[in-house]
Amino acid sequence: MSDSRNRLVIIGLGGADWRLIGPWIQQKRLPTLAGLLEKAVISDLTSTIPPTASPAMASFFTGLRPDSTGVVSALNSEGSAASLADITAPCLWDYLGSSGVIGNYLGLGLTCPPRKVRGTMVGGDMSRAQGQEYVAPAEDMLSVQGFFPESGEFQRLHQVLQSGRIRDQRGFIEDLITLTQRQFDIFQRLFEREPSRLFSMLWLENTDLLQRYCWSAPDLILELYQ
Repeated sequence: MSDSRNRLVIIGLGGADWRLIGPWIQQKRLPTLAGLLEKAVISDLTSTIPPTASPAMASFFTGLRPDSTGVVSALNSEGSAASLADITAPCLWDYLGSSGVIGNYLGLGLTCPPRKVRGTMVGGDMSRAQGQEYVAPAEDMLSVQGFFPESGEFQRLHQVLQSGRIRDQRGFIEDLITLTQRQFDIFQRLFEREPSRLFSMLWLENTDLLQRYCWSAPDLILELYQ
């Protein structure tokens, strides 16, 4: 069971726009993605109703519609940001864990604060992860430290997250590229260190941030995907 061919990896790119990515692949500007897609199937997914991130992620985790997950908007019934605590149905890691499958779950939306799972969960949402424990179990923190910016790091990125405005597009993309590479390195290190972990998920919100703040600069978006 430790054979890598028996392991499943899911990588999610937040805000990915195939209207941009498709032509870039055809132009041979994204050879890594092109190589992956040669062995994959591409299809459009119908989103949830409402088609927003929190209900969609809860449905992705559970396989249920929003009226059955407990998450129908970005806010819960108390007016706070929705989180795993608001999901009323079992999630995929619950089913996998009960079957003895150990997994890595890194950066998934709604998962900050994280839940104890059979394996490691790094809570998603960069802005919510600041100043709190974003890893479960806590003893795995050293293995994933740096997945989100540490205090004093990536000031140009922090400025955008705090103000909602971008003043330095070049600095913003440089911070995102550096952080994305570090997140991939952490994910790969966990994957290679624990061959018994048969299921791994990595969600990158950096592509969504870039799409949101630099939508008018496709050349900058391309740099991150490259």
